[in-house]
Amino acid sequence: YGNASDLATTTLGENFDYEQQVAELPILDRGIERVAEYSPNISYGPSANTLSIAGAPSFDTVVLLDGAEVSDPYFGSAADLFLEDAVREVQVLTSGISARYGRFQGGVINAITKSGTNDFEGTLRAEFEKQSWDAKTPFGETQDDTLNPTYQATVGGPLITDRAWFFAGGRSFPTRREAKTALFTGESFSTESEETRWQLKLTGALTPNQLLEVSHLDFDATDDQTDGLPAGEIRALGTRHDPNTTDTLGY
Repeated sequence: YGNASDLATTTLGENFDYEQQVAELPILDRGIERVAEYSPNISYGPSANTLSIAGAPSFDTVVLLDGAEVSDPYFGSAADLFLEDAVREVQVLTSGISARYGRFQGGVINAITKSGTNDFEGTLRAEFEKQSWDAKTPFGETQDDTLNPTYQATVGGPLITDRAWFFAGGRSFPTRREAKTALFTGESFSTESEETRWQLKLTGALTPNQLLEVSHLDFDATDDQTDGLPAGEIRALGTRHDPNTTDTLGY
């Protein structure tokens, strides 16, 4: 009898670098899960806007942002709390995954945000949307003609060269107006929304091989249905306020 060999496992998946890959792909929505869709062995889950990895239910998918879990515990999807221009890389793990991630059956979507470097770098982005630019369906639904801008900016650089760095970013849009149609009555109604996101991340090198990272991400959104309440339309229930914060500490 020969000696038993050690059991070796290899983690399988895909890495997407935002600067080198995502910027070159025809991706309109640069959200974490929309980028992850381009990975092998991943498909849409049974619930809307959820992903299934390796055939497992979508609620068994874990989504991480800088080491903090941001996935919904019931449906597995992740809220868009982050700044797209702040994401550095999205990693999709489909098999051979370390047990340290925990609470998954299908796989893990792991997103990492940028950290400052010894050079000062930044980005500016402005996006403009108008609902009337979209084609109508054969039902001829009402469309709003308001121009809706979104502004985004990031900056990063050294606090102490080779020792400490910072990264900060913000994303905001003023009042955005959109026309919607009630599902049961076919009645048209309008919604207004406002949203602000910002992130601050500090990185320090304790030794050349030991890094300490602290990150704070703040998300605040308000949705307001301005017309009368259409019968049987849950999306038109007055004003909704969604504040969220995510704090991470990594070593």
